[in-house]
Amino acid sequence: DAICEIMQAAAQASGIELTHQFISECRGYLPNDTLARLLFSIMEQVGPPNWTDEHIAWMESLARECSPGAGLTLARDIGFYDTGTDYYGQDDGEVSWRIPLGRVNWAYPVEVPIHHWAWTALSGHDAGSPGPLMASRTLAIAAVRLLSQPTVVRDAQGELRPLVVEH
Repeated sequence: DAICEIMQAAAQASGIELTHQFISECRGYLPNDTLARLLFSIMEQVGPPNWTDEHIAWMESLARECSPGAGLTLARDIGFYDTGTDYYGQDDGEVSWRIPLGRVNWAYPVEVPIHHWAWTALSGHDAGSPGPLMASRTLAIAAVRLLSQPTVVRDAQGELRPLVVEH
């Protein structure tokens, strides 16, 4: 707002007409506790990804390939965590400031860095499927609950409303 006021004052002082258009934003993800609690309760119901012993063995070998001498760090239980606001722009960041947004994540080997060839290998292997399947089940149940329980949607919107300042 202050920059727009400065630009307007400079334009007026120069005798020119100023028009401006806000094109883009890149705020980080704003968590919504109402949706987080809903998604967490559903994740507890759905349960953790259903990896087989073969999946775990394959992910262990992949982890060793990426981090020689390391074991496999893989959370197999559902755990609630609050990451707070992500302070970097991302795909869902700006959306989360306009509508309530919740996220579902699943465990993956910590030793396998994102944007690494091994991540691609994990994504294409059978061991990469149980996590997204768990997340898909969670989101499907959440969609039904949100459609059948409009008070949850109102609560999530109410939580968001005081935080958002429009330009």
